[in-house]
Amino acid sequence: MAHPFQFFWFVVYPYICLGSFFIGTAVRFIFYNYTINARSSEIFEKKYLMIGSILFHLGLLGVFGG
Repeated sequence: MAHPFQFFWFVVYPYICLGSFFIGTAVRFIFYNYTINARSSEIFEKKYLMIGSILFHLGLLGVFGG
């Protein structure tokens, strides 16, 4: 039998995450429908935020790429 922590992290926890994702998305869409928009382009108006975004994505590539 697997260790109880392994069972939690690999069996139970993914379903908790997926459930909270879908329920949170549905609640936001139903109750706050007009707050969902595509204003993410505002982030790139400031140069330092664009540099941070590039560094963040390079870091993710480094983590996932090895």
